[in-house]
Amino acid sequence: MEDKKPILPKEKQELVDKVIHLMENSKKQWNANFIDFEAPYNESTKKQYKGINNITLNLESYSKNYKDPRWLTFKQAKDKGCSVKKGEKATEIYFHQLTDKKTKKAFTEESIKNLSPTEKNKYRKENVYLVTKKYHLFNGSQIDGLEKHISQDYAKNQTRNDLLDKIIAESPAKVTHHRKLEAYYVPKTDKIYLPVSDTYKNIESYYKTALHEMGHSTGHESRLDRNINNKFGTKEYAKEELVAEFTSLFTSQSTFLKADLEESHIENTAVYLKSWASLLREEPEALFVAIKEAQKAENVILDKYREQLLEIHQEQFKEIDPKKRETEWLIKMEEEPLVCWEIPKEDILSLETSEKIVRAMLINHDLKEDGSIKSFIEDKIPDEFQDEMLDEYKNHKSFSIKKAMER
Repeated sequence: MEDKKPILPKEKQELVDKVIHLMENSKKQWNANFIDFEAPYNESTKKQYKGINNITLNLESYSKNYKDPRWLTFKQAKDKGCSVKKGEKATEIYFHQLTDKKTKKAFTEESIKNLSPTEKNKYRKENVYLVTKKYHLFNGSQIDGLEKHISQDYAKNQTRNDLLDKIIAESPAKVTHHRKLEAYYVPKTDKIYLPVSDTYKNIESYYKTALHEMGHSTGHESRLDRNINNKFGTKEYAKEELVAEFTSLFTSQSTFLKADLEESHIENTAVYLKSWASLLREEPEALFVAIKEAQKAENVILDKYREQLLEIHQEQFKEIDPKKRETEWLIKMEEEPLVCWEIPKEDILSLETSEKIVRAMLINHDLKEDGSIKSFIEDKIPDEFQDEMLDEYKNHKSFSIKKAMER
């Protein structure tokens, strides 16, 4: 008699279907769609969403094209003096926290770092339990009254890069660099082999590859003790690769690494994507097991560096004064009006600036190519000012056409 496949709850099956769709239809690395977005976090608590909730919110951002990583409950938005836009629907998440019976707080691997592997496993079984709660969240793009979110680029943040170098150097699995164009982890010797960093297109590609292999290394018997000695092409091999991919996603987000859309890691080739999609169709629950194991792996890799990562994040934001940057662009426009085309979306903060930019474009741009002005408004002008700017663009266009006909 054939075993029946377990039926997942509706919300879980929907998540599986979305991930399969993304794997089979994405025109770029499937997980690059996630890394394109900043790690989702709660605007009130400033805490990053992890595990399944991270994937759920990233998929929602991807499908709705939300560029804001901030999320709030209805009450949290109200408490901040903001309001959810009329007709907006919430995204459901489930808060799953591993809790330590002894401390009554969230469990972290760092708290048992001095125990032996056997003692660690015993402690987890006897003292760690799961707490589950359901929440309804709204993205920052669905809320009126929030200050504009400004995306950050950490690529040239040397403090961040130095910390990543330290994380790799202090890896429990020894890292060896070589001139081969191969990156891999050897469970038997507990060693990671990486191409030297200068063989990569950029330093962030190197860091992401290193974190992927470190993800595999967390499965060693002395750490999380996963089944990692599997033959290529088997179902178990695909499961471990999926764990490493999600680990790479979580660690990349936590260390502020962004996707490079021209990357071509072996983990994202058609063969791997096909095997993962096939696995998830056959065993949907495998997705949640992989995400859960990946979150554990991310904790093992980064828990001891959380405070330093937080400091880097806070310092990065201190260096940015968006209002000052907006003013600097306006000064440049007075000297050279066409510089308006170069202003990034995050530096357009007010209606006044939006008007000055659009008017500069309309006055100094050939209306035969005016479609690019419309595209600029739709892509870069803040949502709350777009309708007004599109009206100005249309009025100017109609006036110019009328004037041309009179000639």
